[in-house]
Amino acid sequence: MDMFFDETQIKKKLRRITIISVLAIAILSGLIFTSYSSIKLYLSSTYSHMVHTESNEIAITLKREILGDLNALKTLSIFTKDEEMLKLQLPNRNLQSSNFDIIGFWHPDGSCTQVSLSGVNTNNHFSQLALEVQIAIIHAFEGQSAISDPYFSTSAHKRLCTICVPIRDENDNIIAVLSGAKDLVNFNRTLLRASERFPEINSVLVTGKGKIVANGIFSLFQNPDDANIFNSPLLNDEIKHKLNDALQKQLPSNISFKYLNNDYTMHVNPIVVNDWFLITLEIAKLTDTPGYSSLIAVIYTLAFLLICGLISAIVFYIYIRRGYNKQLELASFYLLTGAYNIFKFKKELGNISFKENKFTLIAFNIRDFHYLNEIAGTDVCNEILKTIVVSTKNFKEIIYKCRTRVDQFYLLIAPTEPTDINKLFFDFVHKIENNLSDFSIQLPIVFYASYAVSTTDDNDATLLHKVDFVQKQMKKSYVHQLEAYDDKTHQQEKFIKKIESKMRKALENDEFKIYLQPKIEISSGKVVAAEAVVRWHQPDGSIIFPNDFINIFEENGFCVDLDLYNFQKICVIVKNLQQKFKTNINISINQSMNLLLRKDYIANIHKIIDKNGVDPKLITVEILESIAAQNINELINCVNNIHFLGLKVALDDFGSGYSSLNVLSQIKIDELKFDKEFLMEKDPIKQKYNEEILRHMTELAASFNINTVAEGCETEQNLNFLKKIKCNIAQGYFFDKPLLLEKFIEKYL
Repeated sequence: MDMFFDETQIKKKLRRITIISVLAIAILSGLIFTSYSSIKLYLSSTYSHMVHTESNEIAITLKREILGDLNALKTLSIFTKDEEMLKLQLPNRNLQSSNFDIIGFWHPDGSCTQVSLSGVNTNNHFSQLALEVQIAIIHAFEGQSAISDPYFSTSAHKRLCTICVPIRDENDNIIAVLSGAKDLVNFNRTLLRASERFPEINSVLVTGKGKIVANGIFSLFQNPDDANIFNSPLLNDEIKHKLNDALQKQLPSNISFKYLNNDYTMHVNPIVVNDWFLITLEIAKLTDTPGYSSLIAVIYTLAFLLICGLISAIVFYIYIRRGYNKQLELASFYLLTGAYNIFKFKKELGNISFKENKFTLIAFNIRDFHYLNEIAGTDVCNEILKTIVVSTKNFKEIIYKCRTRVDQFYLLIAPTEPTDINKLFFDFVHKIENNLSDFSIQLPIVFYASYAVSTTDDNDATLLHKVDFVQKQMKKSYVHQLEAYDDKTHQQEKFIKKIESKMRKALENDEFKIYLQPKIEISSGKVVAAEAVVRWHQPDGSIIFPNDFINIFEENGFCVDLDLYNFQKICVIVKNLQQKFKTNINISINQSMNLLLRKDYIANIHKIIDKNGVDPKLITVEILESIAAQNINELINCVNNIHFLGLKVALDDFGSGYSSLNVLSQIKIDELKFDKEFLMEKDPIKQKYNEEILRHMTELAASFNINTVAEGCETEQNLNFLKKIKCNIAQGYFFDKPLLLEKFIEKYL
């Protein structure tokens, strides 16, 4: 809301501040002495807790890093059955961004095929390897994933550790081992970053026998590469015994000791990976910490303020009057960027007469700014936002600038011709990129914007609505993008309003009709199931297809009502097919994210099933993979409850997202539906990759006892391929398009 300042109110505040200041000085003199001891005790407790928390966070980071590398190799091993497949798979896997120097494919005879990711090479025969690596490879051939202890590679001239996972064939026999050599300097970097965040502690990563894997930036634990922590001069025999006992028990421990008249506390945290431990050492006394110094400074400051309180109150009163106008200024601007806030911008926009002059309003955004903020950090992103505002100073065409949301800006500009607007946008983007050239940002920064040229009928609200509407309709792209509010957009907006004005009446009038598309069992060629889709039959005889209304319904929330309505109709259809045709055809129905994540979803469909007396095992609830990947934790409980009701669950459009394997491993499903784009690819090279992926995914699903369904089967060649890879069910126009219920019954029953 807008901020307004009243001088009378300011004076009242000043009087209150004066009284409060006097009282505060009197109270402060009594509190300053009694609070010292309690603050000191609190600071001591806080400091110890901070050290302990930091130690745990470092341990978690190291564990996540190790397990991440291990899982990366495990995923790669699923698709790698020989060395040629390894070379083929590596470009398609996200291993180039990992910390592996070399990926190795080890045969049972001890020979190895290596693929170097960093340019270094190591010994490629088992007999030439360090003993630590040999032990890890042997464990992998015995069926266990293993991580070697650190060793020095004479061929690579660096300290490494090697992660090994078994490779199994379709009969679950181990046929080879996949290894990844990792430079230990990566662990050093993790500890270095931790030490930079918290200089009061020193960190070291050791094995269960005390051998040092990596250490931080300080010298207390600095040793030669092959050193052992038990050789550190810090530790006497008693401390060594306590440390060894902690390592053997593999339990978190705190060990206190004195060295050179200084008190130290050593925290031992097991990583729970490969018998490794993180040891952190407090190397500063409480009295040497910045917090303690700040405490003393605060006490002296408060004492000084006690003496100067009255003078300060008078000075404060004078300066706060001068700050009155400054407050008005700050109420209109974002301090970070110096651009108008939305309240000031609307006020300025409302003062413009669009009947006399034409202007252009641009809504300017940064693509995936929240992700950029996670990767680059808040400080860098703040500099980006400031740079955007600074860059506007080079364009006299920009009249007003406003930051309205975290990453959105409004720009009011003078040009109104599309060519001039387009040139201004890309010149502005180019200027921002030049100003940002000094920043080290790993991700490309992509800008997208919408604009609307004012008309005589516009006001500030309608103009803002136009640019916001265009942005909501813009398709996601990773190139700089500018779109206008034009006649086409206006017609689209009218269409959306028309749809929204009719949708509830259409539901009452049963205008949403169920269509069934047959699902064919590949081995027998019989119809064993069907997928339900919806079409909107309007009173004038025209049909609106889902692509035209589903996104609108998901945006306004009406999809919840429609999905429950369709679920009710499916229950009736399944019941009628059982009674009239004595058939048990399973019908699958897609459920939107808005409905699935509602707390009352399970209760609602339970009521519908009971009301219709339908056999729930004849209904399959389809969940889009993209929904599952984004809401994995919420959906796990939901899917379990769906299974409890007796319904089946299918994962739809599998392979269209980026977390397929993760979703498949965590959510219990009955049916896996491959995205139709796998079969519809026309490029021969991509088609070959797609077929290879489908083959492995079918084998993976079979190993989990999950039925597979291939959508998009449109040719006999598609069908023959699906038979070859032993896919269970096919669906597509090669067999039939979606049919009205009556036509489906007439044709197939």
